[in-house]
Amino acid sequence: MVGRRPFPTPPADLLTAARRQPPATFDEFSAADRVFGTVEQRAEERAEHATAYRGHVVISPIRPEPGSVQITTFGKLGLPLIELGAPKPSQARFYSAADPTGKPMEKGMLKADMYGAGAGLRGFKVFARHRNLEDQDKNPEAQDKLDRYVREKVRARVDAQEKRGRAQDGQSTKLRTKRNASVLAWVRAGSTFTFDIDVTNMTGPELGALLWLLDPHELAVPRELEQSGTAADFGVFRLGRGRPLGLGSVTLEVLPDGSSLVQGEAVTTAYRDLSGCLGAVGQVPVDSGGTEHFTEVAKTLIETFRTATGDAVGHSFDEASHIAALRRAATGYGDGVRVGYPRGSTKPRQGDDISEIVAWFQLNEKVSTSRSGAPKIDHGYALPSLTTDVTPLRELREK
Repeated sequence: MVGRRPFPTPPADLLTAARRQPPATFDEFSAADRVFGTVEQRAEERAEHATAYRGHVVISPIRPEPGSVQITTFGKLGLPLIELGAPKPSQARFYSAADPTGKPMEKGMLKADMYGAGAGLRGFKVFARHRNLEDQDKNPEAQDKLDRYVREKVRARVDAQEKRGRAQDGQSTKLRTKRNASVLAWVRAGSTFTFDIDVTNMTGPELGALLWLLDPHELAVPRELEQSGTAADFGVFRLGRGRPLGLGSVTLEVLPDGSSLVQGEAVTTAYRDLSGCLGAVGQVPVDSGGTEHFTEVAKTLIETFRTATGDAVGHSFDEASHIAALRRAATGYGDGVRVGYPRGSTKPRQGDDISEIVAWFQLNEKVSTSRSGAPKIDHGYALPSLTTDVTPLRELREK
C-alpha cells in the first residue's frame, strides 16, 4: 500500500540527469569532486565496497589570532533559539524546477504536476547573508553594540514565540524543548582565526577558482549589477547552526605574506635532476618576487578561472547563473530585506513560531475546486531565484 501519491519522476532520477548525484566513476567527477575529493555513496546498494578519491586541497586546523578572539557566554542554561525545521524535498514547490536550468515553478501549479517529464531541480537552498544584522565598524564600542543587538534579536524571537503560545491557549510555550537548541556561547564579531591551505596537482582554472572564493571582494555582487539601493563591499561565507538566524557570517581571505606557489615544471625538473622535491626547503616558488608578485600571480590565476568559466557557459563570467547565485547568497540583500521563511496563520492558531511557518506551507498548498470541478490551487508560490530581483514571499492568512 502506498500512503501518498507518488510523483511522476523520482527526484533521485532528476539528480542523475542534472549530474548532481555523488559520482561513482572518475568520468562523473565535477571540478569540485576532483579538487576537494569525494566518497562514493551508493556502493552499499550494490553490495560493493565504497571507493573514494582524495582531493588536492588539505586544510589545517584553525588557530585563534592572539588577542583578537572574544567569546560571549550565556551561563549554564544558555540562550535558547527558536525551533529550526529541516528541508523537506517532498514539499516539491521549493525544490522542483520548471526545466533543467533550474527555473522556478510558475505560481499556481498543482503539486501533482511537479517532478515530471522535462522538469529539473532548483539546486541548493540557502539562507542568504543577513546584511541588516551586520555593522562594518570594527571599533570595540561598535562590536559591543552589535553583539547586544544580535543577542536581543535572537531573544526577541524566542520571547514572541512564548507570548503567542500564552495568548492562544493560556499556557506559556516552553523555551527549551526537544526540537530546539540553546547556545552556551558564541564567538563575537570581529574575531580572527588563521589556517593553512596546502594544494597539490591543481590546474590553473582550479587554483584560480579557489583563490576567487578566498577573495571577499570577488564574492560581492558588483556595484554595477546591484539592484538594491545599497551595495556591499565584500561577500561572506556562512558557518554553524545559527545560519537561519543570521549568525555565522565569516570572511575568508588569503594572506600573501607567507604564501607561496610552486609550478609543476619546477617540481618535475627537481625530481629529474635530484636537486629537490615537493615541499623541499629552497624550492623556487612562482612568487619568488615576494608578496606583491604573489598577488599578481593570484590575479592571473583568477582571470584564468574567469575565462574558463565564460567559455564553458557561453557568455560573460558575471552573467553565469551559478556565479550570480553564489554572489547573491554571499552578499545578501540591502534595503532592510528580512531573510527567513514567510509566516502564515490558520484557524485555530497553533501557538509557536515554527507553526507559523508550517501554516504558510499549508495555505500555500491549499487546493480548492474551480467552477468546472477541476482542482485549483489558491496560492502556490515558489521560492524566487537568487539571481533575480528580490521578491519577498507574502504572508498568508486564512480567511
